[in-house]
Amino acid sequence: MPEPSTPQEDEVPIATSSIKRFRIGFNVILQAVLMLALVGVINMIGCKHYARWDRTPSKQYSLSEQTISILEALQEEVHVTMAFNRESDTYNYTTRMLELYEQHGGSKVNVLRIDPERDPSAILELQNQDPKLYFEQSKLLVSKHDKLLIDDPEKPGKQMVAPYQIVTDQDMFQRAESEMLGEGRIKRGQVVEYRLENALTSAILSATQERKQTAYVVTNISGMREPEAGRNAGSVLMLYGGGRQNLTVVPYALNPNQPIPKDASVVMLIAPKQDMNGAELKRLFEDYWEGENGGLIILFDPKYYDRIPNLRNYLTDKYGIALNDDRVLTVKSDGGRNR
Repeated sequence: MPEPSTPQEDEVPIATSSIKRFRIGFNVILQAVLMLALVGVINMIGCKHYARWDRTPSKQYSLSEQTISILEALQEEVHVTMAFNRESDTYNYTTRMLELYEQHGGSKVNVLRIDPERDPSAILELQNQDPKLYFEQSKLLVSKHDKLLIDDPEKPGKQMVAPYQIVTDQDMFQRAESEMLGEGRIKRGQVVEYRLENALTSAILSATQERKQTAYVVTNISGMREPEAGRNAGSVLMLYGGGRQNLTVVPYALNPNQPIPKDASVVMLIAPKQDMNGAELKRLFEDYWEGENGGLIILFDPKYYDRIPNLRNYLTDKYGIALNDDRVLTVKSDGGRNR
């Protein structure tokens, strides 16, 4: 009888070859499934825990530690309505910053984005609730309430306009008043300073405070009289401060024989043009400020440095504060030149 044939050494049985191909295919599929699962887990973690790096020199795309602390400590909801045209040069920046407020405020910060040109019905609804509202420019509306009309607690069955704060384009951004030539050319109207965080955080604080804050602006030392528009910083505060930042601004004549009013949240001395005597210094600094009765803000004008030696020496000797005249806060165009 003939001998049964045996497979050659270089031949592989058909069954063994199929099993090997199956194992290879299975491993490929398993690796693909595991890779997809890994990517999915990474995305889930990234959605909940992510970080962004702000590499701008001024950290204009970041929130300060103070603002983050305020947002994390919020006890009530805050509703922010962003009324910006999407074509605005500050739309993307403002959107990014509001995302940071939502991130750190969690469920306490709610943002509604409206384009007045693309969604006029939403703007009309706001104006129907409060006819005083108008949207001729970019604005943020901040309130503890998601609707402007709420039930009046003192008049059952009637409604009232809920308190809210308005943050305007001028509050959020400083723009160039004139063209500045040179290597870093700046066009008129271009944003030269971003103030959104300070303005919005202030509005959030004001919206969540129960009582209105009162600022007393010293008039008899700074030489201010009537609050006329455009006259000086104090006048602008007295005209517009109350309506925007929940702040009542009151002109005040400092009297060394009388204590500063107890409801003063802050006393402001703006560009003093005359010096202070010992009794006035004691009343303002020792009795009021060191007694932790309120805040104190002093703005100096270099033009009047030589008129206030007592105040300057007092600040230096008692608190170690020396005035420098090499910080430019404002640039104005005068006869074609910037000064």
